Amino acid sequence: MNYQTLAFALGKNVSTPWGNNRRIVRITDTAIAYVLHNTSVATFDHNGDIILDNGGYFSATSKKAINEALVGTGYRVTQKNGEWSVSGVRFERFMSIKGA
Repeated sequence: MNYQTLAFALGKNVSTPWGNNRRIVRITDTAIAYVLHNTSVATFDHNGDIILDNGGYFSATSKKAINEALVGTGYRVTQKNGEWSVSGVRFERFMSIKGA
């Protein structure tokens, strides 16, 4: 996913469903969020930056939703010994991927 793909899918809408318990939401003129339940698991900025958040839930569902959002970016959340990481960097709430 990327900002342009999500903006095209939204069109003039502010929000639209995107699979089971997921939706995409325009949160500003320059940012669109991929939302699982009520958590913006990935927020895409028009400049290519992505902010990741699991809402504090280190669940398989949260990880799957974040990875769905990261398809095509070259990034992926992985887990080893219970620790999440993105491209070898320990996952933290609101972590930023620059210019993905």
